[in-house]
Amino acid sequence: MFQNSVLARTGQLWKVQGAICAVLVGAVALLYGIASDTGEGGGLLWIAVGLLLGLGGLALACVGVSCPRCGARWVWMAVSQRSAGAYGTWLVALSRCPKCDA
Repeated sequence: MFQNSVLARTGQLWKVQGAICAVLVGAVALLYGIASDTGEGGGLLWIAVGLLLGLGGLALACVGVSCPRCGARWVWMAVSQRSAGAYGTWLVALSRCPKCDA
């Protein structure tokens, strides 16, 4: 599946995988914080950690996954120009940079 992917060819697939992991761990922390909030502030810390992990992982992917030739930010292009149901498949199916065709 990833043999022809530009992400694998340029060695940036690990960045996308790391961002997905950060978002998932952030979601678990957020849900734990919401479920365990007793009004004493313990849940608020988990909620903050979850939000920081989730949003931080997404931000790092948007900034860090880019074309080595022209600098086009592929994850940002995917989430800003594609529909919510199509950006993941578009990103994985990329075989060349959409800007410079590298």
